[in-house]
Amino acid sequence: MLGAVDAPRHHRFSGFRALTTPRSPDRCVRTGATSRARFPVPTIEIDGRKVEVPDGTTVIQAGDRLGIEIPHYCYHPGLTIAGNCRMCLVEIEKMPKLQIACNTRVTDGMVVHTTSEKTKTAQKAVLEFLLINHPIDCPVCDQAGECKLQEYYMDYDRQRSRFPLPEKVRKRKAKPIGPLVILDQERCILCSRCVRFVDEVTHTSELGFYERGDHVELDLAPGKVLDNPYSGNVVDICPVGALTSRDFRFHARVWYLERTESVCGACANGCNIEIYHREGRIYRFQPRHNAAVNQYWMCDAGRLSYRDLQGEGRLTQPIVRGENEFLRATWGDALRATAGRLRDLARAHGPGAVGIVVSAHASNEEIHLLRRIAAVLLPPTQIGGCGRWGVSGRLVVPRVWKLRPPNSISPSVQMRRITSMASSVSSLRSSKSTPRAANSGLR
Repeated sequence: MLGAVDAPRHHRFSGFRALTTPRSPDRCVRTGATSRARFPVPTIEIDGRKVEVPDGTTVIQAGDRLGIEIPHYCYHPGLTIAGNCRMCLVEIEKMPKLQIACNTRVTDGMVVHTTSEKTKTAQKAVLEFLLINHPIDCPVCDQAGECKLQEYYMDYDRQRSRFPLPEKVRKRKAKPIGPLVILDQERCILCSRCVRFVDEVTHTSELGFYERGDHVELDLAPGKVLDNPYSGNVVDICPVGALTSRDFRFHARVWYLERTESVCGACANGCNIEIYHREGRIYRFQPRHNAAVNQYWMCDAGRLSYRDLQGEGRLTQPIVRGENEFLRATWGDALRATAGRLRDLARAHGPGAVGIVVSAHASNEEIHLLRRIAAVLLPPTQIGGCGRWGVSGRLVVPRVWKLRPPNSISPSVQMRRITSMASSVSSLRSSKSTPRAANSGLR
């Protein structure tokens, strides 16, 4: 466990966020026994497939349960419903007009069509409307490859624009709005995801819509800068290339990157993340959904912590102290030398002569193995951890645990256990060449 020294409730990059991670608005669906007794579980049919869902579920959520993607821009499961993009219009039997799937609650016996001619016509019309003033930036846009506007155009539209290119509304491009985010106002489709995020999750309200009609634009609130500790999340939730990361911008195309699920090790919160990497180099961290830990978000300090895991200053091979200089060694030789030195010191000077200090950046697996080594070799002892400084200059320090002294064990058995656990540490270290997990192989 870690604790922050003098960390206020609304901190800035203190390096510790276990108690201050922002939460999405509470939109829990009633699924308890009482609600089931009052409200029978409704059954909905979508494109000929039926599914039972809890009362209060929306059509778009029911489609997600069936694996049916209903196209959308403004809807995000971690934010309140805006219903302003109109991309999720679907045909529902016994309703005279098309309905938005994101804000239509399921009723028992509801029949929905997401691929009917009426639905397809509406989807094409909405896409044409969104693309009227959209710039032709795809070849240079950093969002290419993961842009919903690009994908939906190919899936649902694929028609030539009827709007003359010179008549498109021009807005400001490549405008820095914070230390991590750049805004391109021409690319914005006004889905309001970013506005709702800073209003509902971080409660900092840096962004808003200004002007009217086709001159409406996303911009900073007067006198504000997008520099809250979770500002990078607006890039993640932007469905187009309007908000891009200044850290990742123009560094790599996403179709060249591999994606690996992992856990952020920047603090004790353990946010679930995805690592984007290629040929042993990490390009970015992005949050991965975990409702019990970080929901859909992660802090900027954790987002940028990938820089500490690579670079010229990082040791990639163990070294041992020689007579006049440090020498490179294999993991087996280094661990055997360390185990022998610890054994000799403990025998010569007693258990109190040796201490083990664990870095706050060590993985859980490494800490567990070192704790076992200490319990066998140095009973009774204490295990502490070195403090580290957060970005804001506040000291983050670990607690200290007392270990119970083990039963009497012969020196030969102790040495065999130490050697076995040292081999386990070696196997963990040998996996560093592949960026698999930030809390094990990426140390």
